[in-house]
Amino acid sequence: MKEFAAIQDMSQMPIMERLMHGLTVTALGMGITFIVLILLLYSIKLMSFVFKKEDSPTSLVSDPVTPTKALEEEDDEELVAVLIAAVAAATGQSYDKIKVRGYREVGIDLPLWGQAGILETMNREI
Repeated sequence: MKEFAAIQDMSQMPIMERLMHGLTVTALGMGITFIVLILLLYSIKLMSFVFKKEDSPTSLVSDPVTPTKALEEEDDEELVAVLIAAVAAATGQSYDKIKVRGYREVGIDLPLWGQAGILETMNREI
């Protein structure tokens, strides 16, 4: 480090010496950054351990199976069939080529103008 303090003008140094000083400064900066990032990682892990939320104990007794499961599965099959038919009608593809990987119900928590926009988009000609 004494070399850096002794030199007032870097233009007087040979090119290799300037390159070595540049690499030294780069390595020093990267090393400090790496150490700070490791300290940050462990401090975040420590904070997540200290402020960990208590989970409620799960019940070992399972809920009794209700006969509505079969009815819900039948409704799901009908819903999938309706979805496939709607996509086939909208795109003009054969229903054999359409696969439903999943679906979810979209909540109607939108204001009226949002619902109107969705309806307008859905009814627009393709």
